[in-house]
Amino acid sequence: MMIATAIFGVLLQATPFGACDAMFTKGDAVESVPAPWVAEALSAGEVPPQPDDVGIGAIVCERENLVPQSGDEQILSRLGLPLYIAAGERVGVLEALDGQLTFRVLEGELAEDEVPAMMAFLNTAQDAARRPAPVEQE
Repeated sequence: MMIATAIFGVLLQATPFGACDAMFTKGDAVESVPAPWVAEALSAGEVPPQPDDVGIGAIVCERENLVPQSGDEQILSRLGLPLYIAAGERVGVLEALDGQLTFRVLEGELAEDEVPAMMAFLNTAQDAARRPAPVEQE
């Protein structure tokens, strides 16, 4: 829970809309560095690369609402990192537990209109995760 509390504190420092940060621990502290490569890759439909020089433990992005966007599951499946989403003072985390995609609200609660969108995202992303990866043709 220490990382969630630290993430919430960092986000309250006015992270710009749509911006993402990479979170990592340094001793007993949780620190963040801007990670524009995450939003750039996801918006282009690409898998975000993980830099080799930083031991990233999570990605956190500021959004208009808590519902993950198409492609956010790539952070879990390709990078093996949880994705924290902040919308104002609300914070949730997209993670995989025993191969099942889940979303937990850590601060606040889902808005009524976010519930069906969240279920649709989780169902679509889980179905995609079950499909075998396409084989590259040479």
